Amino acid sequence: MREFVGWAAGAEPAAASLPPDETVFLWDDLTVVRSPVAARPEVLWAHVTPQWRTFCAETLGFAVPEDIAPPHK
Repeated sequence: MREFVGWAAGAEPAAASLPPDETVFLWDDLTVVRSPVAARPEVLWAHVTPQWRTFCAETLGFAVPEDIAPPHK
């Protein structure tokens, strides 16, 4: 995530204190959270821009699994 050009400027304050080896989770809406099972997830990134979408798809190789993806219209 830190490779994204806008990460430092756009991430929530809690993201700045993450250790380099911290595991974070990318949700299907492309937000980043610290834990996917917390009652109130700690959101680390919520700035979903076209550049972020491209980074997630091309750099991270992220795609929403077909079994949970919304139907195409």
